[in-house]
Amino acid sequence: MAALPRLLPRKCKAMVTRSKMSATRCQRMHLRRRLSTLSDEWLHAALLLIVTLCIMTNNGCIAADWEEQAKLSFSDQGDVRRVAGIGIDGNTLIAGSNIGDNIDTFSGAAFVFVRSGASWQQEAWLNGTDAATSDAFGFSTDVSGDIAIIGAIGDDDNGTDSGTAYVFTRDGTWSQTTKLYGPDTTEGDAFGTEVAIDGNSIIVGAPNNANATGAAYVFTMDGDWAIEGTLRATDANTSDLFGTSVDIDGDTAVVGAVQEGETFAGSAYVFVRTNGVWSQQAKLTADDAAEGDMFGASVAITGDHVLVGAPAASVDSVMSAGAVYYFNRTDSTWSQCAKLVASDNSANDNAYFGTSVAVEGSVAVVGAYWADSMAGAAYTFTMSENGTWIQQARLSAADGDESTMFGASVAVSGGYTAAIQAFGDDSLGAAFVFQGPGSAESGSITHWLPIAIAAAAVGAMAMAATVLGFGGVIATLRWRGKRVSRATKLYTPL
Repeated sequence: MAALPRLLPRKCKAMVTRSKMSATRCQRMHLRRRLSTLSDEWLHAALLLIVTLCIMTNNGCIAADWEEQAKLSFSDQGDVRRVAGIGIDGNTLIAGSNIGDNIDTFSGAAFVFVRSGASWQQEAWLNGTDAATSDAFGFSTDVSGDIAIIGAIGDDDNGTDSGTAYVFTRDGTWSQTTKLYGPDTTEGDAFGTEVAIDGNSIIVGAPNNANATGAAYVFTMDGDWAIEGTLRATDANTSDLFGTSVDIDGDTAVVGAVQEGETFAGSAYVFVRTNGVWSQQAKLTADDAAEGDMFGASVAITGDHVLVGAPAASVDSVMSAGAVYYFNRTDSTWSQCAKLVASDNSANDNAYFGTSVAVEGSVAVVGAYWADSMAGAAYTFTMSENGTWIQQARLSAADGDESTMFGASVAVSGGYTAAIQAFGDDSLGAAFVFQGPGSAESGSITHWLPIAIAAAAVGAMAMAATVLGFGGVIATLRWRGKRVSRATKLYTPL
């Protein structure tokens, strides 16, 4: 006779030995009886496990949706008006006020906030050391680690409204490091209209350069900041406004030209860096481009993924509802893969969805600052493994009203923290921070409740992990008689 299974209950072993039934049938019958008597036990254990996991994460249960974490106001530093540029990296946020009267009329300012736990506090108030009337310092901002870049499109160093970009660094306190200009910056260029930073690389847009043909400039730091490359479209024309929007990730940059084309439909250009030399890799256009779409008004890049906003595009006959186009790179070829629109698109004429866009990893944030009679809104999207973008949430200011213009500028960090500018909030402007799903602090759960449950509880444990949004791994469990032994930890993937 073949050896009986080691895990076969004693009663079944006796029955099989006396040939009253098969081993498989007896085992199934025994398991059904055990499950019927232990169903309450393993369900209770699962609930206890869920509660325990929630308690043991630093911030409680992981958020199931995007929630407003803070509305940031500014300390009294003169007449602060109209929050403009916004940027965020980890626990540091920077917001610009380009028409604030902090030093002189419309000189502008920028404010740095830092987060501790769930609380945001103002850390610094930044101005150029040579601030002057109508500099519009803070028109654009971005931050990476301890480096901040701030555009001042009204700076007159190289002619009226030639523009500049200031670099600040944090070493305990914030201090101005340098001022950046394009090698050919001249009167009216509006250098600093848009800025972006990634590590030791900065890109600055100057859409009015060369009779509004436009240009973008890349600077790198090797001890000091220096110009590395001037980016221009290979098919550049007057009035393209190349440089209206810019972004950079590693060795790839993307630049929007909002009026490119005979009908001003707009386009965006991708550039790559090889051994310190920049060259154009692709020109991106919408497959359904139409006159005046403003494609390229906003751009964002992460890895091989680019999002381009077309806020004036009509969608399903809704005028200026706006859209965002998703492009993916395979080798060196870029292809349009999706078109993102707001779920409530039909109810929002002139929403201008795509006025602003930000992306990090698989999370994107899109601003629609004219939605709901200019109260404004922002939308979060997540990208699945197959490249499909799914709207996750619609965000708005809890105290917003008409003309708040929430979503005029957006930024995202870590895939779960969104910073959103409301240009017209209380006629002063404000910055809002939202936290999304998966925002519990990193770490692992190293303690388990000492529960002894039937094998069916394996499903309950898996259910608990799913409910909490964790993507970790639970070790294999071994059945020894009526008990399940466990010896591993559940790790959060954050």
